[in-house]
Amino acid sequence: TALKAANDRRAIADHPLSARLFIEEMLIEYSSLFA
Repeated sequence: TALKAANDRRAIADHPLSARLFIEEMLIEYSSLFA
């Protein structure tokens, strides 16, 4: 669900070393919305 995805992203964002992964994950989701 979107809520679960938001919670997962929040958990990832809590780890600074995973910031790049967090951004890439968001870009993938946005691109899939507009694909």
